[in-house]
Amino acid sequence: MQKWINFLLIMLAFVLYGNSIQNDYNIDDDYVVSNNTFVQKGIVGIPEILTHPYAVRGNTVLDYRPVVLISYALEYQFFKDNPHVSHFFNILLYALCLIVIYNFLVTVLKLNTIHEFLPLSIILFFAVHPIHTEVVNSIKNRDELLVLLFGVLFLKYATQFLIENHSSKKTIFLSILFLVLCIFSKIIGVIYFPILVLIALFYKTKPWKKSNYFFLISCFVLIIFVFLKVMAGVKRETYIFENPLIDESNKLVYLATVFKILIYNIKMLIAPFPLRFYYGYNLFPTKAITEPTVLFSIITTLLMLIFGIKLFIKKNIVGLFILCYFVSISLYANFPIPYTGMFSERTLLLGSLWFIGIPFILGFQFIQQKKLDLSNGIFLKIIVTSIFIFFSIYSVQTIRRNLNWKNHQTLMSHDIESLENSVTANYIYANRLNIESNLTTDTFYSQTLKRSAINYYKQSIKLFPFYADFHYKIASIYQNNFNDIVNAEKYYRNCLRIDSTNFAANYSLGLINFNNKNFTTSNSYFSKAYQKMPTDSLTLFYFAQSADAIGNLELSYKLNKELLDLYPTLTYPYMNLGVYYSKKLKDDTAVIYFEKAIELGERNPQLLNQLAIYYNRKNDNAKAKFFLDLINTK
Repeated sequence: MQKWINFLLIMLAFVLYGNSIQNDYNIDDDYVVSNNTFVQKGIVGIPEILTHPYAVRGNTVLDYRPVVLISYALEYQFFKDNPHVSHFFNILLYALCLIVIYNFLVTVLKLNTIHEFLPLSIILFFAVHPIHTEVVNSIKNRDELLVLLFGVLFLKYATQFLIENHSSKKTIFLSILFLVLCIFSKIIGVIYFPILVLIALFYKTKPWKKSNYFFLISCFVLIIFVFLKVMAGVKRETYIFENPLIDESNKLVYLATVFKILIYNIKMLIAPFPLRFYYGYNLFPTKAITEPTVLFSIITTLLMLIFGIKLFIKKNIVGLFILCYFVSISLYANFPIPYTGMFSERTLLLGSLWFIGIPFILGFQFIQQKKLDLSNGIFLKIIVTSIFIFFSIYSVQTIRRNLNWKNHQTLMSHDIESLENSVTANYIYANRLNIESNLTTDTFYSQTLKRSAINYYKQSIKLFPFYADFHYKIASIYQNNFNDIVNAEKYYRNCLRIDSTNFAANYSLGLINFNNKNFTTSNSYFSKAYQKMPTDSLTLFYFAQSADAIGNLELSYKLNKELLDLYPTLTYPYMNLGVYYSKKLKDDTAVIYFEKAIELGERNPQLLNQLAIYYNRKNDNAKAKFFLDLINTK
């Protein structure tokens, strides 16, 4: 029987997600797979994976997740850069999770003693639930699958030791091994320890041995040790437009928002529509704790908790499932620490198991208590029809959702229709359109994408006008793609009103004014850009030119010397210093710098002609001819 159920679960996983194998890379896959230098080395890169964080992007340093990166490296070793293979393995991992969970429901929680079809009913609905499509379709989210797999295996072997007195070295070893693998897949794996404690307490029928307490203490100490290792060096700033709770001073509004998201979790577990690639601010706007949705959430949450605690004390397994549900979502509940995106589908992977189990257990317990005859035709038809309808809706939604995950464009263009109020989603989509516009050779299509990108950047600004990069991105497109200098200047200035030290905006405004010969203004902007990045070659070059143009020759000389020291192989500093010495009437010194610039590749015709004239005056016909020839061969 077990073999047939395992086969059924594998087949179901591939029926549900088989069409995702055709999908390409998607959101965030690049920085952990396709563009990860350690992963791209294959097996040879594993030692570096073991000594580096999961990902580094700019100032952001994520935690330590070597297990998932090693899985990508092994894939690359044998299949190279192939997203379709990665999708296949994600489905296979999902199938393994289903098998392990079913085994856990039977052997540890013993749900088959309530009814033989109970554990199968739960796992089938867990398998088809659309909320899992993000985890299975996103290669990057393989860490969630590995955490689930290793976490449930940890629960299985740890409960064997604590409850069933399987005190063999093998049981202890496997418990510790799967706990470490779980947390080294992703830090959220720590949540399996309190779940273990709940299960152990629930099934405790006699006083524990000292070894039981020692085992739990050892697991806890190990978690602390691994946690410190995993989180060492982590730098991840949460922005207010991702989650406004980080800057919410009104505690009642903060709590109201938390409860609003808690009820949204339940809503998505019952009716997972619409699914979105990103949530965050401003999808959960909250003004007061007296809002009807918030009050309903408070009542629902408290009743569930009270009901769960009472049933847990009475040794009713529904109570265990309710408490495990709340523990599973606790790290993402935004209390007391705001979660990066306020809500995401992947955060309900484990929680959905316990939530799905609650109505099924209650239903089978009701049937058992009332001694209802399932052979009764009408009663059986009602149950089967209801289950079939939900099962079919979930299955169809899951299969259809896979098609949305084909690539960045298909996913974002589909979801953006229901993300009008998400600041980050509009910003991410605008960035994607901007990237796509640079990849096409069709000029008209490229400009169409650029204009769409501007509209979505503007939507982000409409929702949250206080982030400088939103304004800068629009300005950059206006300047570089449409030559609309008026609008470009407008948005660059908006950017600087928010962040006066923004290097890119100061540099761009400096360049615009330099080209318009507004040298005093350009000098001011380049000065601010220089303060931010004093080693940038172009900033030094134009700052020196601007200083020269307004007659500040000493500053120009200083900047050019800095440029020369930093970049001795560039032509810029030699050209500028040549101009400087020309103005100082030191023609011979100026020529030395001009000739060095030409040696490095400078071919300005006017400069070459002036040097030819200079050497004619010096009666050096050979050099004069040399520079004239360079003009002709340019």
